[in-house]
Amino acid sequence: MPVFQGALSKFRELIKKRIAHTPVSYLTNHKEFMSLDFYVDSRVLIPRPETEILVETVLQHQKEPCRFVDIGTGCGAIAVSFGHHRPDWELIATDFSTEALEVAQQNALTHNCADRLTFLQGDLFEPLQELPNSRFDWIASNPPYVGTNEASTLPLDVREHEPEIALFAGVDGLDIIRRIVTDAPQFLNSEGKLILEIGCNQNHPVQDLIKSQPAYRHCEVIKDYADSFFFRFHAVQENSVLQKHKSISPQHHSVITSINNPRVVAARKLQTRKHRHRQERFLVEGFEILDLALDAGIQPIEVFYCEEQCGEKTVRQLLNRLREAGATLAPVSTQVLHTLSAAAGNVYASPHKAPPNVIQTHIVATFARFEVSFQDITLTGDELVLVLDGTQTPSNLGMILRTADAVGAAAVFLIPPCVDIFHPKSVRGSHGSLFSVPLVETTDIPGLFRWLREKEFRTMGADPHLGKSWNQENWKGRVAIVLGHDVRGISDAVRAQIEGWARLPMTGKVESLNVAVAGSVLIYEWFRANRLES
Repeated sequence: MPVFQGALSKFRELIKKRIAHTPVSYLTNHKEFMSLDFYVDSRVLIPRPETEILVETVLQHQKEPCRFVDIGTGCGAIAVSFGHHRPDWELIATDFSTEALEVAQQNALTHNCADRLTFLQGDLFEPLQELPNSRFDWIASNPPYVGTNEASTLPLDVREHEPEIALFAGVDGLDIIRRIVTDAPQFLNSEGKLILEIGCNQNHPVQDLIKSQPAYRHCEVIKDYADSFFFRFHAVQENSVLQKHKSISPQHHSVITSINNPRVVAARKLQTRKHRHRQERFLVEGFEILDLALDAGIQPIEVFYCEEQCGEKTVRQLLNRLREAGATLAPVSTQVLHTLSAAAGNVYASPHKAPPNVIQTHIVATFARFEVSFQDITLTGDELVLVLDGTQTPSNLGMILRTADAVGAAAVFLIPPCVDIFHPKSVRGSHGSLFSVPLVETTDIPGLFRWLREKEFRTMGADPHLGKSWNQENWKGRVAIVLGHDVRGISDAVRAQIEGWARLPMTGKVESLNVAVAGSVLIYEWFRANRLES
């Protein structure tokens, strides 16, 4: 087989670099770690096999979903490995080097976990301070731990080619470890753990350092593959001290002006269902809706507001209510708030394109997700409930909830596939009714209709062709109105459970009514029969 001149020249260049002690991994741009292929170059430290022990130790001890942060991620070997092996974990990785983060992000994309990993640039724990929740179950780090007095003992491959910032940490190699051990407790949950890779002769100094910190109550040393002390890991645990939530006046915060601020980015991700589930919170905006959420006892977490637009007494009172309920207040610029507000239109649009004064609400808050069960439904007499089969439009769900609330409906049931009840447009469209009408999502169709029969509800499906006309039907007593998808209607599985039908005739050319419109007609017909006539 002929060898092309270009390939031969490249081969000769690689030989020259290898003779100059360039690491093979930098020549090939590949390094295996935890059976995964990582891209590496001179911007990052080459991951070592010994560091796999750190990953394996955490995997062995942590079976349940958790919050994990990798401090000084480098090429992302530790964080990406967990993203691959534990897709249900919330993962954050930090690094001082923007170049290293570029490599780590590339590896996260390669191993299909970029959507599960948040990369933050900054010095050690610094970028975590901007997060709405800065407490973690695990903090891991393979920090620089080589002393400058040991530099001459390192192989030339390492000493002359790998980044010094990832290797050296002061004369004794403990400068970074001291900072991590000292600062980690304020970022750990009450049962949180810190695990570090340290040097072969740092066992006793690090143990002494840990003993000097009262927050740690247990220390364990783990040996490397060679059963020597070349690498050690400390698994240490924070005291059982309750996390304190400080109430800070708004004026004590600096205004967030960057749309790339970590807290803003985390909140903006709540526009997606995946991140609402992952972060266990959702967005709420609008003064009246925020008041209703607080009245219902829903837990606020974080509040973004424009200081210059919140001078009115009622607005300040609302901010005080949110703070007293445990929320963290974060003043932001109008442009930043625009990226969070569903009322401002496209939440992902550039804030610079927003027209002046486009935002009519100047507060956007995040609240903790909540669940409602059958046991939360109170029945006292002739009641109305709604069954929504496959409703997938957030605005429709919001309108139906608002109408159901207006007539005092006892509950609304959602059958998947359906829209997320915490979608910003659902929350806003309901105008707070989400917090007053029990909303139960269930996949157990037979179980739902069995419950309805046990509670003596008649089930009435809406259809353009079946049953009596809606104004000729008997709506007295307990009724469950079943509404289907705008186009597909009610599914076969649900149709099989329905006892009666109410027809909504149409004489025009449209094939179907908007589900929120159809639902409103039937809801108020029930209201007329059971509330107005009585």
